[in-house]
Amino acid sequence: MKQFLVTAVALVCLSFIGQAQDNISEGAVMTFDQKVHEFGSIFQGVKTENTFVFKNTGSKPLIISGAQGSCGCTVPKWPKEPIMPGEQGEVYVSFNSEGKYGTQDKTVTINSNAANFPIVLHMKGNVVKNQDKSQGSGELKSPVNQ
Repeated sequence: MKQFLVTAVALVCLSFIGQAQDNISEGAVMTFDQKVHEFGSIFQGVKTENTFVFKNTGSKPLIISGAQGSCGCTVPKWPKEPIMPGEQGEVYVSFNSEGKYGTQDKTVTINSNAANFPIVLHMKGNVVKNQDKSQGSGELKSPVNQ
């Protein structure tokens, strides 16, 4: 009898866990086409930007409560209005390479009501000092031409 009671309690607990997991999938879910933007090599002082496209693949409206760049050189802009299920939105990120040098991996952390928050976006590339212009092959990519 004691073993039956323990088994019954365990089954009830497992059913509640299953329902909790179902509730997570019923919320908002942020799905990005890409989470990393490789901007290549740019000269110091150049600003590069990217628009990260996402879709709310969940069943509830998605509300982004904030987006924070890893430093002042990385500035995000995000939609302030709710993104309805099935709809797309965009997070625009600008990176200013002024005063930067070498390999860069700047991040933007997005906080929202999505079941899969927080989400981290990356802006990656290499910043070359302006004095290195004469030493290079001249094949640096301008973010406008990428």
